[in-house]
Amino acid sequence: MTIETTASSSTQTRQAKTLDASSLLDADSTEPGLLAFTAMAYVVESGGPYQCLHWDATAQVMALDEVVHPTHTCGVDLVHLPFVPLAPSSGAANQRNSHRRRPAWVDEHPDGIPDTHAILARVGPSLLALTLADPPNAPGTRLRVRFLGARRIARQAVSEVSEVSSHRNAEEAAQAPGSIGDWIAITLPIADRALATIRTLNDLPLPLRQRLEEALTEMVAGSPGMRLEAVVDATTIATLYQVACAQARLGRRDEEVASAHSLPHESVFVGAYEERRLPWRESTPLGVAELLARGEAAYAEPEHLEQWLPARFQRYVSEVLLPDERLLFFAHCPSLSVRGWVGQATIFPRTPDLRSASPARRLGSWSLKGALAQGQNLVDRQRGRALHEGLVLITDCQVLMLREVAPPDATLTPWGYTAQSWPLGRVISSASAPAGVALDAAVAGWPAEIRQRLVGAKSFDEATIPSRWARLLVALEGVDGAEVTGVAFPPGGADALAHATTLIERFIPWTGSSATKDCRLRRMPEVEPWKPTDEEAAALETLGDVIASVQVAALTEATTAALAPGETILAQARTPSRNAPASKEATLLTLTPRRLLLAQVGRNPHTRAALREIPLGQITSATLRHSLLGCALTLALPHLPTGDEAEDASGVESLVVGFPSPLIVPFRAVFTRLRVLLGRAPRGANG
Repeated sequence: MTIETTASSSTQTRQAKTLDASSLLDADSTEPGLLAFTAMAYVVESGGPYQCLHWDATAQVMALDEVVHPTHTCGVDLVHLPFVPLAPSSGAANQRNSHRRRPAWVDEHPDGIPDTHAILARVGPSLLALTLADPPNAPGTRLRVRFLGARRIARQAVSEVSEVSSHRNAEEAAQAPGSIGDWIAITLPIADRALATIRTLNDLPLPLRQRLEEALTEMVAGSPGMRLEAVVDATTIATLYQVACAQARLGRRDEEVASAHSLPHESVFVGAYEERRLPWRESTPLGVAELLARGEAAYAEPEHLEQWLPARFQRYVSEVLLPDERLLFFAHCPSLSVRGWVGQATIFPRTPDLRSASPARRLGSWSLKGALAQGQNLVDRQRGRALHEGLVLITDCQVLMLREVAPPDATLTPWGYTAQSWPLGRVISSASAPAGVALDAAVAGWPAEIRQRLVGAKSFDEATIPSRWARLLVALEGVDGAEVTGVAFPPGGADALAHATTLIERFIPWTGSSATKDCRLRRMPEVEPWKPTDEEAAALETLGDVIASVQVAALTEATTAALAPGETILAQARTPSRNAPASKEATLLTLTPRRLLLAQVGRNPHTRAALREIPLGQITSATLRHSLLGCALTLALPHLPTGDEAEDASGVESLVVGFPSPLIVPFRAVFTRLRVLLGRAPRGANG
């Protein structure tokens, strides 16, 4: 027999003795004033011949299958005492009602013999022990044992100095970090009442003592360079075992916390991520009386979201929210059919100075191009547009406008969503515009310095919807200007809009009496790089469409040359065509802590890749569209005219990067990390 010890892998230095380990270590007193420490053990190797029994449910009797005579026995059972409770077997649920010859936690073997390696893998970190049982127990047996003591096994000394140091006091050796793996516990089964009077190693009868010494000697002989050392009593080894159990539990808890705070849905392969529900998302029911009394404003209470979401929206929300992102507000956005929507709106129109303008500009309003534009506006006003059902959510990181791409059909197929993120770090003002209030009138109460930086809204942004609908308006600041964006509501949603505006205003800058700008207490973003595994990287090479190796080399070369020394790549996403499949312009998107690099190259192998560098301070919002009908990542970049630029040069640029739906994982990784980084002040993000 060779020594197979499994020590605790945790290096925690906390005070673990005060933690509860009652499920693995109990205090059992069978006599007054006498204390015996017990633990749960699992037999790995039997000490002699044993019987294989199973319960015959039909006859209601115990049936003997066979008597196994191991080729090598040592007289004692080799058992493992796990530091953490044993995880259930993957097939335990299926075997629960089946007739089996061994406990469910033992994995089946093709030859009908328990798989020792599978047993050790199931047990995990544990304390090696010898159990004096008569008769021996079959491998795979679970039994409760009590400690008698322990023997320490250490390496042979190679010099006089090491020889002296090896004879340390047993108590000092026991307190050494990680020393639990150097000990072999000696235990007795609780179920054997004939051994109840044995409390210490000195109480062992001569036959049991001889079997124990022979087993220990054989173990040392089978492991060259090892020798037996100190002996400790039951209390000492029980204390060491209890500390190891506490440390193992702390290590498992840290792993669970790290797993819960990891970004979800970032595995290329389906089923590789197991979603975990956080405790704060367990919401309490919302009463019908409160809902009738408060209307839609009742949904604005924290953590009342998930119980009201349709199933398709629960999936969408889980994809775009971080696991630890706190939900503060929710409101339902019903579908709207809008007519007369031209997709543009004027905010504080400036009177053009025709005297300083060029002749072409003075005649522009009377030109053929201007007449065609006015005619197109009339056509657009008559054409209807649909805003599908959606949600508006406010978290501790962002305002999220989520709308489905298309309503579900008769088969309830989820067609996907469009998620527009407005980071709270970019919000400088907000307003609630009831039905009948124009856009310029709704923002008239904003400070003058904010109005001067406004450049308008994106084309067909919901902020530009006709005034017969209510709107939630938000101003987002960038280094080159500020944009206005919003979400449309039916006229009866004024209460929900007022509550949302009040909540958003708590995150906007407070100027104070000294006129100091942006005095918000900000959360420093902590973003971990997304790195696909080798298998995922190989799969991404062919997902969506194949990109020629010449194009890949050109994109990589241009991006690598643009990176500064020490600049970290947080996420990368590559698509074979940026806007349409026919364009065949491969695009590589690279996100770093300071900027976004957009490399693009055509099919011509002699063409060098074009690179655009976008500082994060210029970006005000990001939108992710994930749908079977088409996917895209859209960035908003407001721009004020500077210098000799014409007044009409201002506006909000929408940078759109389209991609095939199989590439959603890397693009969602870019979107998630980008919107977290945008939570910083735009000027700070711009360096």
